[in-house]
Amino acid sequence: MHRFVPLGLFLACAACAGAQPPSPHVATTTTKAASPVESACRLDDAAELDAVRATTKLRAGLAATLEADRAVLAAARGQRSAHAVRLFTDVEADARARLAAADRLVATTAQPTYEAEAAARALAAGCAPRPKTKGKAKPGCEKVAQITANAVWSDARSVAAYADDLERLGRDDTKQALTTARALASSLRAAKEDRARIDAPREAAERALEASAPLEACLASGGARRLPLVAAKSLDARKLTVVVFAKPPEALAVQFEEAANGTREGDLAALYRGVASGRQGSGFAIVRPGANGGRETWVLTNRHVVELAESTRIVLDDGSTLEAAPVWIDPTYDLAILAPQDPNGKLAPQGGFTLASRSAHDGEAVTATGYPSLLGSPSFQMTKGHVSNERLPFATGKLAHVQHTASIDPGSSGGPLLGEAQEVLGVNTFKLEGRENVNISVPAEAVTRALGEADRARACDASCRKEAARDTCLGLLTELQADASRRPALQRMLGRDLVAARGIASHDEVVHEDESIWTRFRRAPVATLSEAVATTLAKDVEDAGGAHPLETCAGLVVSGDTARTSIVLADGSERRLDLRREASRWVLADYTVQTSKKVK
Repeated sequence: MHRFVPLGLFLACAACAGAQPPSPHVATTTTKAASPVESACRLDDAAELDAVRATTKLRAGLAATLEADRAVLAAARGQRSAHAVRLFTDVEADARARLAAADRLVATTAQPTYEAEAAARALAAGCAPRPKTKGKAKPGCEKVAQITANAVWSDARSVAAYADDLERLGRDDTKQALTTARALASSLRAAKEDRARIDAPREAAERALEASAPLEACLASGGARRLPLVAAKSLDARKLTVVVFAKPPEALAVQFEEAANGTREGDLAALYRGVASGRQGSGFAIVRPGANGGRETWVLTNRHVVELAESTRIVLDDGSTLEAAPVWIDPTYDLAILAPQDPNGKLAPQGGFTLASRSAHDGEAVTATGYPSLLGSPSFQMTKGHVSNERLPFATGKLAHVQHTASIDPGSSGGPLLGEAQEVLGVNTFKLEGRENVNISVPAEAVTRALGEADRARACDASCRKEAARDTCLGLLTELQADASRRPALQRMLGRDLVAARGIASHDEVVHEDESIWTRFRRAPVATLSEAVATTLAKDVEDAGGAHPLETCAGLVVSGDTARTSIVLADGSERRLDLRREASRWVLADYTVQTSKKVK
C-alpha cells in the first residue's frame, strides 16, 4: 500500500556549518513580454475563473451561496486583463445582486424564523409525555407533532398552513406558536422576490465558463507572468537554501513532553519529544524589489513545516540563525511564505532564486536541494533527476503538481526544485512511499499566485479585513457541514491556539470511533491533532442538525485582528466563533458551545 510522506521532521535543532562568501553578481528580472497565450491570461484571471467555476458546484445552504458569490468578488479585486474584464463583468454584477438579495432576506426573515421555530419547539416540549401520565401525551398532542413535522419554515405557504392547523385545534397553549407563525408567513411573502433571486440559475457564470477557452488554455500550458525579483547571476543554491525550524505552541509542547516522560515505549517517547522540540524542514530565498530602492527577502517553504507554529527560525549555510514570521499560509497548496528578521542582510545579500514563468516539461533535467537530517543534524543535499510527470493531478484532481525523480528525504520539505537554468520549477513537498523515485513538488505557477495573494492580504485595509473575516466565517459554516472528504479544508481554517488547547482531548475522543487516526498520528502528529479538532467540531454541528439555513455570519464584529460572532444551529442553539488574523489570513481561534437557545 502506498502513502504520501511529508518531508518535514520533528527533531531537536542543530545548526548547519560551512560559511562561504556571497556571490558578487546580481541581476534584476523584470516583467517579461507576454506571449499570445499569456496576454489572454493573468494569474488573477485564473483565480477568478476558479471562483466562477466553484459557483456552479454549490453545496446546499444560503451560507454556501454567499461564500461562492463573495469568492467571485474577492477574485475580481485583482488587476485583470481586458479579456477577463469583459468575460466576468456579468458574473460580478450577478454576484452583487445575489449578495444584496441575501442580506435583505436575512434581515427580514431571520428573526421571525428563529421566533417561530422556538415557539414550535416550546409547544412540542409542552406536549411531551410526562412520567406521572405513564408516558401518555396530552390530548391533541399527536396532531401538534404531526403539523409541526410537516412545516417548512422557509416556505410561506407551508408556514401559513401550519398556523391554520394550529388555529383549528383551538388549544389555549398554541397562542405563541400561532402568532409567530403568522408573522413569519408574512415576512416570507414579502421576501419572495429576494429568495427567487438567490435561487435563480447562474446563467452569467455558465456563459463565462463557456467563453473562457483562452484562460483554460493558459492554465493548461502553465502560462504565467514573471514577478519582478532580484536574482543573483552567479547563483549558489547551497547558500540560498535554508533550514526551517518551527516550534509548536508552548501549551502543546508541555503536553507532549509530559506524555514522553509518562511512556515506556522508546519510539513513542521519541515521537512525543520530537513534537515538543519542533518541526524541521527546508526553504529557499527570493528577493523582491522594495520601496525607495530597497529590497525585501522572503523564504518559501511548505505549509506543513510551519503550520500552527508559535515561532519559526531559519538557519543559514554559515550557521547563522534568524527569526522569521509567516507572511502567508496558502490554503490550497502546501506553501508558506516567511519574512526573516535580517537587519544585517546575511541571507541572499546579492539576490535570490528566480521563479520559472513556465511549467516543468516531461523529461527535463532537474535538481533538488534541501537540508534533510543526517546523523541527527540537518545536512545539505543536492540530487539530480528528471521530470516524470509535468502535471500530476493530486487530491481532488484539481491541484496539479510536478512529479520527478530527484531524490528527496525527510527534512527536505520546502526545498526548491531547480531547472537547468537554476530557476525554481517547484517546491518539494512529499514523496510516495512504496514506489521508487516518486517525488512531488508544488509547481512554480502556484508559488507565483501565492506571492500575489500575500501581497493583497498584506495591503488589506480595515474594510477589506472585515470582508475577509466574514468570508472566513461563511467558509467555516460551509466546511463544518461538509462530508469528511472535505475535512482537510476545515483543518486549515483552525488556529494554532485552538488546536493546542483541544487537540489531544479531541484525539482521545475521536480515536474511540476511528482507530486509524492513531496510525496517522504516528506519521504526522500535529496535523492529526488538527484533524481531530476539525472532526469534533463538525460532529457538534451535525448533532445539532447543521447550521441554521438563515445563518450567514451577519452579526460578525471585527476589532483589529480579532473578530467574534454567534452562529445559530438548526436546533436553535448557539455557537460562539472567535476569529483571529494569523499570517495575513483569518482562522478560527475559539469555538464555544452555548447551551442557551437563540432568542432574539
